[in-house]
Amino acid sequence: MGQKLGKPTPVKQKAPNALEQASQLYENGYFKEAGELYSQLLTKNESIDALWGKLGSEIMTSNWNQALEDINKVREFLDQNPLSYSQSELLYSRATLVHWSLFVFFKHPRGLDGLTELFFSPLYLNAIQVACPWLISYLATAIVANKRRKNNLKELVKIIKLEKIQDPRALFVQAILSDADFDKALVQFTASIDLVQKDYFSQHLKDQWIENGTLLICETYCRIHAQFETKELAQFIKKDVTQTEQLLQQLVQEQRIDAKVDKHVLSVTIHHQTPQQVVLEKIQPIKQRTQQLIQSIEKSEEELQLSKSD
Repeated sequence: MGQKLGKPTPVKQKAPNALEQASQLYENGYFKEAGELYSQLLTKNESIDALWGKLGSEIMTSNWNQALEDINKVREFLDQNPLSYSQSELLYSRATLVHWSLFVFFKHPRGLDGLTELFFSPLYLNAIQVACPWLISYLATAIVANKRRKNNLKELVKIIKLEKIQDPRALFVQAILSDADFDKALVQFTASIDLVQKDYFSQHLKDQWIENGTLLICETYCRIHAQFETKELAQFIKKDVTQTEQLLQQLVQEQRIDAKVDKHVLSVTIHHQTPQQVVLEKIQPIKQRTQQLIQSIEKSEEELQLSKSD
């Protein structure tokens, strides 16, 4: 008789660590639970894998406030630990971050400002230009749709021309602000409206894009023509005279042009600043920031004195 075989000894499998557990939860669609586990891990030890996982979990659960914080944390980690990665790894990580950021920036109430700041920062602009220049069209969308970022238009035009972006959103900006080609600008503007409306990220910005894009056309038209009949501009932008006059009045109220509407004739006078006025305008933000710093220091000193007296 043969020797009786005993029961096989079970092979002990290594239990997954917490990071692997979080990853499994994420891959199986338990995004909330994965996010909570990633948060626990980050309280013990900050790692780039946990930061990425946390960001992805917040995006998938539409937690935009927390996702915005996580974008900044991933960015900070990458920027403060450059020696931990090769140049290609850093480039890939930054390119990945700007792609992921679209989900957050186009949903968060302050997202357009955040997108503009991130995309214009040198390290991330370099990553975009090298790895994903098509994202510049989203930068154009964020700037045109956001009046607070009008001052970034000149810098945007330089980047569009340098990268030769062929997207209608970018071509519209270049045509109106760099080439002053109004016929081309209108063609690209019409195409861009359809693109903005159909794009997953920007479809909710259609009205802002149309309004601000139309104002941009009117403003540039006024700066080039010293005097013209309002009906000429109305025919050009396909609006009636009343609507066109309202647009011009809006430009005047926003101090984007110095103009007078009189009997359907627009007399435009562009105020040219003196060099002294330009310098004063540029140093005003620095002056305000200095005052804020002084106030902060004084407040800290007062709090220190109070703590000593206690």
